[in-house]
Amino acid sequence: MRRVIPSLLTAFVLAATCSAGQQVGRGQPPGGAAGIVERWLECQECSAGELEAAVRLGQSAVISLAPSLVDGPLPAKRQSYEKYLRKMFADMKAYEKTHPKSVVPYSEDEFVRRDLAKYVNLYRVRAARALGEIGGPDAASALDRALTLQLDPYVAAKVKEARSKIKTK
Repeated sequence: MRRVIPSLLTAFVLAATCSAGQQVGRGQPPGGAAGIVERWLECQECSAGELEAAVRLGQSAVISLAPSLVDGPLPAKRQSYEKYLRKMFADMKAYEKTHPKSVVPYSEDEFVRRDLAKYVNLYRVRAARALGEIGGPDAASALDRALTLQLDPYVAAKVKEARSKIKTK
């Protein structure tokens, strides 16, 4: 049960972040192509056709997906998510005081670092997946650029997988 609490809480945080109405895209308004891409990058269950909608945008989605692949979420989103994680950690520690069997097995900084890394990796993996589905030279270039970065091994594998879908001449 100890490991279930953080996993469930992480899922809740992603859902809360999605519905918080935060900045969408890279300095763009929440509508249009950037909003569609953002819904894919932030969806919780991703069962409402978010990926398909982003892919239908074609090359216009690459403008938002490429920076998300390389950099992950915007700094403002990261800061907001980190603030929320710290609040969540405080709530878990408070719960621990009245439920001694539900021990939080890590420090606040470890918790924030781990879950923030998962959030960034989620963005990167989803951006890579959409770019691989969209294809074309700009998507291939973005994926190639990402492969020059030091990525989490799982993310790197997903970027390679997405890149393999794009045929280049």
